Amino acid sequence: MQITIYQTEAEGPKKFLAHMDLGNQIYMSFFGATRAAAMQRANDFYNRERARRLRLDASAREVATTPQKLTSNSPIKPQGPSGKDGGFAGMVWVINHVTRHKLRVLPDQVAKYEANGFVRGGPRIAFRGD
Repeated sequence: MQITIYQTEAEGPKKFLAHMDLGNQIYMSFFGATRAAAMQRANDFYNRERARRLRLDASAREVATTPQKLTSNSPIKPQGPSGKDGGFAGMVWVINHVTRHKLRVLPDQVAKYEANGFVRGGPRIAFRGD
């Protein structure tokens, strides 16, 4: 990072211009009433963005190392009903007839969903209503 200070012809808060070269042809400019104020604004921006990037990198590493957890009320299970790999094998589609929200649930859970406004269906079945 390189900062160059220029004095402008303007008076007041735009008297000095701090021009920051961030590399890769990325530039930022900051004004200040004094040379030190312009330099301080440029440094504050750089430090803020650097801290933000470190926070984002740390959270990205944390997400990458933490396995995705399914909530207990999630209708989608990572395995088939027999406990073996199979994804959605053996699961049944249900559709909320008001919101048109579609879910895949285990066959023994269909009655619970039907009591809450869902009907048995599928992604390509048109619901005609009552």
